[in-house]
Amino acid sequence: MGTFLKYLFYLILIIVAYLIGRGIYDGSIDRETTVGQVEQQVDDGMKNMATNAENSIEKAVDTYKQKASSDNQNTK
Repeated sequence: MGTFLKYLFYLILIIVAYLIGRGIYDGSIDRETTVGQVEQQVDDGMKNMATNAENSIEKAVDTYKQKASSDNQNTK
């Protein structure tokens, strides 16, 4: 369990670093940006990434279900 938590922590750390780096590159994070604004951008970015992942998973599951049902109909 400890190893799982360690890797989960590393994954979250990588995602936060990516989102902050993307904000700096896009120009939305500069010298005038407060810590609260950066936190809000990271929070919004993580929510967006989670929503995109959820949509991708649902799409993959639907595709799998359609393929499985068509395979079952073909074997009858």
